[in-house]
Amino acid sequence: MNLNKASKRYAKALLALALEQNKLEEVKSDIELLTETLAASRDFRVLVKSQVVQEEKKAVIYKKLLGDKISDLTLRFFLLVAKNHRSTIIPFICSSFVEAYKTHMKIFPVSITSAHKLDEDIKQRLIELLKKGDVNEVELNEIIDENLIGGFIIKSDDRQIDASVAHQLTKLKREIKQSGIAVNL
Repeated sequence: MNLNKASKRYAKALLALALEQNKLEEVKSDIELLTETLAASRDFRVLVKSQVVQEEKKAVIYKKLLGDKISDLTLRFFLLVAKNHRSTIIPFICSSFVEAYKTHMKIFPVSITSAHKLDEDIKQRLIELLKKGDVNEVELNEIIDENLIGGFIIKSDDRQIDASVAHQLTKLKREIKQSGIAVNL
């Protein structure tokens, strides 16, 4: 089983368990803390990914490091992951859990790239447009890229809408070249 499949299965199991025990937000906070800890602490990252340190020793260290910082449910879950010799995929389980959480809560992650910072009014209108249908919340990530000249690019999952001036100019240049017209661009 590849890492992606395994991490998604563990994440789905944790999500189901959290829902069953009515502790979804608590577990989500725990996962965010684990993700931050993995990003901030090189030593913790090395420990988690190490195939030299025995899983039993990892479990003891996890308990000491995280025992009072995360819920009992999350701790027991990750101790089980360690017992099953899957500690190396903990970072992937965390990111898969966040994806599963967003899907369950109907949170629609969108990134919009524009040449300039968007006005709040435009952002709100965009969010309202994207909220139509089966979406509870839009998670908008704004990126500034002055190379776009103007317009915007909206990305979500595997979909992209490129309405940038730079894209339109590139498209126009390609069409002119294909037409055989000699233009120095």
